[in-house]
Amino acid sequence: MAEAGASIITFHPEASEHVDRSLQLIKEHGCKAGLVFNPATPLSYLDYVMDKLDVILLMSVNPGFGGQSFIPQTLDKLREVRQRIDASGYDIRLESGWRRESQQYRRNRRGGCGYVCCRFGDLRSAGLQASH
Repeated sequence: MAEAGASIITFHPEASEHVDRSLQLIKEHGCKAGLVFNPATPLSYLDYVMDKLDVILLMSVNPGFGGQSFIPQTLDKLREVRQRIDASGYDIRLESGWRRESQQYRRNRRGGCGYVCCRFGDLRSAGLQASH
């Protein structure tokens, strides 16, 4: 992915046999590194890798199919991750999902999220352009 021009590479910790080493490899290729957490993924994956993270993305729905409702427990997770980031002293972006037709964005901001990810269709319907 780095050779293809990616500047940030994130992955689900469950997808790696060695999360720490995977993050190191991403950094060695000159990219920012991050972890993506599904709603049920434990945050304990963060315990030993905060120093290698540039981004943490919390999914607010279970990935794989559309039309799902926001999972309210994501807000508790957002707050916990925000506290972990603040306590670590590292400059780590906290991201979460957003759907234009919902109030998720405001809830996520109150939970400590500084960035949002959204579906391309949400950008288009909001009259915004995606940056590449």
